[in-house]
Amino acid sequence: MTDYSNAKVLKVLKSAGVLFNADCCFFWLANEDFSVLKRDCEWPAKNFGPITRSPTEVFLKKLPWLTRRLENHKSINVPDFKKLPPEQRKELQQLCPVPCSALFLTPMKCGKLTAAYLGIYSTSGHIKLDRSAVSALVSFAGLGDMAIGNELDLNEYATEVAAFRLLMNKLPDSVYFKDVNSRFTQVNRALAKRLKAPSIQRMIGKSDFDFFSSEHAKRAFVDEQKVIRTGKPLVGIVEKETFHDGSLRWVSTTKEPVYDNKRRIIGTFGISRDITELKLAQEELLKANDVLEKRVRMRTEDLRKANQTLEHRIEQLKFLNTVSNELSQFIHLDQLYQAIISTFLKILPRAEASLYLSLKNRFSCVYATKGLQHCQGKTMPEDFLSSAALRGLKAPLLIENCSDDGKPGLFARPETKELPCAIVFPLITDGTLIGAVLVFTVQEFSRQYQGEKEVFDTISVYAAVCLGKALHFKKLGEKARLEGELDAARKIQEQFISSYAATIPRISLKGVYYPANEVSGDYLDYFQTPSGRWVIVVADVCGKGVAAALVMAMLRCTFRGEAKRTDASTARELMLSVNEHFMSGTKNVKVLSFVTVLCLVISADGTSMTYSRGGHPPLLRLRGDSGAVEAIACNGIALGMIDSLDDFSEQIEQVTVPLVKGDRFFLYTDGLIEAFDAKRNSYGAERLVATLATIATRDPNELIEAIMTDIKSFTKGAPNHDDLTMLAMTVSG
Repeated sequence: MTDYSNAKVLKVLKSAGVLFNADCCFFWLANEDFSVLKRDCEWPAKNFGPITRSPTEVFLKKLPWLTRRLENHKSINVPDFKKLPPEQRKELQQLCPVPCSALFLTPMKCGKLTAAYLGIYSTSGHIKLDRSAVSALVSFAGLGDMAIGNELDLNEYATEVAAFRLLMNKLPDSVYFKDVNSRFTQVNRALAKRLKAPSIQRMIGKSDFDFFSSEHAKRAFVDEQKVIRTGKPLVGIVEKETFHDGSLRWVSTTKEPVYDNKRRIIGTFGISRDITELKLAQEELLKANDVLEKRVRMRTEDLRKANQTLEHRIEQLKFLNTVSNELSQFIHLDQLYQAIISTFLKILPRAEASLYLSLKNRFSCVYATKGLQHCQGKTMPEDFLSSAALRGLKAPLLIENCSDDGKPGLFARPETKELPCAIVFPLITDGTLIGAVLVFTVQEFSRQYQGEKEVFDTISVYAAVCLGKALHFKKLGEKARLEGELDAARKIQEQFISSYAATIPRISLKGVYYPANEVSGDYLDYFQTPSGRWVIVVADVCGKGVAAALVMAMLRCTFRGEAKRTDASTARELMLSVNEHFMSGTKNVKVLSFVTVLCLVISADGTSMTYSRGGHPPLLRLRGDSGAVEAIACNGIALGMIDSLDDFSEQIEQVTVPLVKGDRFFLYTDGLIEAFDAKRNSYGAERLVATLATIATRDPNELIEAIMTDIKSFTKGAPNHDDLTMLAMTVSG
C-alpha cells in the first residue's frame, strides 16, 4: 500500500470539504487483495485539530456488512447515523475519525481496480447530499483518481529507475551499455572497480582502448560491431582480457544488441563474469588430469597383474576342489598311491615322483613313476627321508640342486640328471608324519615354487587325510577279517569318536556315544585347528548300518581336512566348506538322504564360540546365574538336502555365544529324545529340558550320568532303537 499524499490529492480533498461544508475529508487506500483499508491523506476543517482518535487501518474481514457494500464498488450515503441499525452503525464508525452523524463514501478507481475511497464526514449532520451533490462528489473522486494515477506512474517510474540502478550496482558481475561506436554510456560499480576507474562518471564516453591492451580492445570492438551489424547476440564467450601493465584476466561475456522504440539498434549491452580463478583451476585440473592419467595407467597395470593373480588363484581353487573330490573317492591304497602322485605331477612342468610311507621311523617307497622304478630310485632316498624325519620334517623341503655337494642320500642318474630340483612334501595327519612325497623336477621350478606353495600345502593336507583314512581302514579291515566285518566297523567308528581329554582353556567337557547296532551313523568329534581354535561337531547320518557308518567316516575326514585346510574361524564358515566338499564326495552315494549337523568353534582363549547347525536339535544352554534351560535358536538345513551351494549358504545361520563362567551346554542326537519305553512312548525334548533344569552339578561327567540314569529309568530296560550321542560342556574358568 503506497502513501499518495501530495499537493494534488490534498487540493481535491480541500475542495470537496469546502464545497460541501464538511468537517473533514479522507482518502482510504485499499491493499491488493482488498482485505485492509488504510487512512491516507486527510483534510480537516479549521475547527478540527489533528485527527488521532480513529484507527489508521481497518481490517475488512471484521466488518462483513461494510465489506459487501464496498465489494459492489458503489457509493455509501448515510445522512443520519441514528437511523441505521446498530450493527451497521458500529461498523461504519470504524471509518470515522470523530463521532459524526453523517457520512458519504465513494470509490476511486485506478484502471478497472478500486484503489481508494473518498470519505466526507460531518459531526452536526448538516451535509446536504441531493442527487446533484452526489454527482459532484463522484466527480471529485474522479479527480482523485487522476491525481493518484499520475502519482502511481511517477512512483512506478521512479521505482523502476531505482531498482535498475540498485541491480546494476549490486551485481558482482560487470554490466555496461555502449553506443554504436562502442563507447560506454552506462556502467556499474563492479566494472569501474575492476578497471580501476576513478568513478563511474569518468568512464562514460570512453572505450575499451582506454583500459585494455590494443590486442584485446580490437577483438572486443570487432565482436560488438558484429552484434550491431547482425543483431545476433554473443552468449557466454570466453575472453582473455589483457591490460596495459601486462596483467590479464579471464571473463565469460554475453553481448546483446540494444534497440530504441522503433526497433533500431542504438548500441550494445554486455555483462561479464570474472572466471580467472575457474580458468586457472581448469589449467591446474588439466595438469592434475595428466598426472592422474599416468597413475591410472600404472594402477591399470597393477590391476591387470592382480587380475592375473586372481584368475590364477581361481584356477588353483578349482584344481584343489577337483583334487579333494578325486582323492576322497579312493579307499584302496594301491589306487590312492597312484592318485596322490598323479595329483602332484599335474602342476609340475616335468617331473618324476615317488611316495614313501613312514613305518616305525623308517620310510619305505610304495609307489614311483617310471623314471624312479628301479631299485636305486626307490631305496636311496629312504635314508635321507628318515634322517629328515628325525630332525622334524614338518614343512616342505626344497633342494634347488640335489647334485651339489653336501646333499647325501639323493642321486643324479641319467633318467633324472635334467631334473636336479628336489622337493619333499611331508604328509601329516593328526600331528603324525605318516609319509612323504619326493619330487624331482627342472631347476627353473625352484623360482616358481613360492607362488604354488599354498597349493602344494593344501594337496599335502588332502593327501595325508585320505592316506591316513585309507591306512586306518586297511589296518582295521585286516582285523575285521578275523573278528567279523561288523565288529571291525564298530571299532573303526570308535576310533573316530574323540575320547581324549581336550585341553580347552576355561572349558571342561564330556562326550558319550552309544550305538544302537554294531555300527552307527552318529558322529561326535572335537579337535583343535592350526590357529588354536577348538571345533566340536555332533552329527547324525540319516539311515543305519554300514552305509551310514561310511558316510559318517567320510564326514569326519571332511570336517578335519577342511578345518586344517581353511583354519576355519567360525562355525558357519566350516559348515559351508564341509558341505561343498561333502556334496561333491557323496553325489554318487544313492543311499544317503541327508546328514544333520551341529557345529561349535571355540576361540583359542575359551571366551566365546560361534554356533551353526543344519537340521540338528538345537544347542541347549543351562544358565549359571538362574539355572534356566534354553534352546539357542539358529536356523539351518541338513547337509545333502540342497544341491545348490548358494541356496545352502543362504539357509545356514550363525550365532556368537559368549562363554560365561558357570554356564553349561548340552549337545545330543535325536536318539536321546526318541528313546522309547515299553509302551512306545518317547522320552521327548520336554522331559530332557525338565531333567536338565533339576541337575545342579557343574561336572560334565556327572551331568551325563544323571541324564543316562533318567533315560534308563524311563525306558525300563527297553532296547535302544537309534544311536544315542551326548556331549556336556561347562564353562569353569
